[in-house]
Amino acid sequence: MSFWQTKKIRLREIDTEDTDILIDWRNDSEAMRQLDLLPPLVAKTWQKHLIERHNTAPSDDDNYRFLIEDNNKEVVGGITTVACDRRVGTFSYEVFIEREFRKKGYATDAVGLILRYFFEELRYHKVTIATLSTNEAGIALHSKLGYKEEGCLRHLAYSGGKHGDLTLMGLLREEWEEKFPHPERFTDSGNKKKLGF
Repeated sequence: MSFWQTKKIRLREIDTEDTDILIDWRNDSEAMRQLDLLPPLVAKTWQKHLIERHNTAPSDDDNYRFLIEDNNKEVVGGITTVACDRRVGTFSYEVFIEREFRKKGYATDAVGLILRYFFEELRYHKVTIATLSTNEAGIALHSKLGYKEEGCLRHLAYSGGKHGDLTLMGLLREEWEEKFPHPERFTDSGNKKKLGF
């Protein structure tokens, strides 16, 4: 099995054939507001240009954009790594699952693959995410993965004519390894929860 897949999902790079998917997501105003972003509309040619520019740019950082596919090769969401600082060893990411595919473990597996790659392959030390304080599903997902709440940034988000708070959550590499030690991630031994990544 490829490093980039679990029993539920696989991650793959975004390509120009995915232009319509990205435009559909961009036009889902409710979903974009959950990400604290309501982007303007873009033409299909511009979205395709953005994909081509990203895919042909020199790879001098660890900012990656992946689509998440289920076992039927249907795109169910996406995950993008951002704010990657190799010197300090910190990074962040944004994850999005289409409405009809939520609560099926796809986000858990996608985030797990990203954590595994950054902690175990790239030697990063810490991941930090900021999510709307009203995003109960996002907070629950990250708590399940061992993240700790590190603070609240008051009124740092703005969408729909209202300010909102952001909850900061972080996870250290050693916390990840304690919760998901390598051998126990793939067996039923011990009292560790078996996950697909």
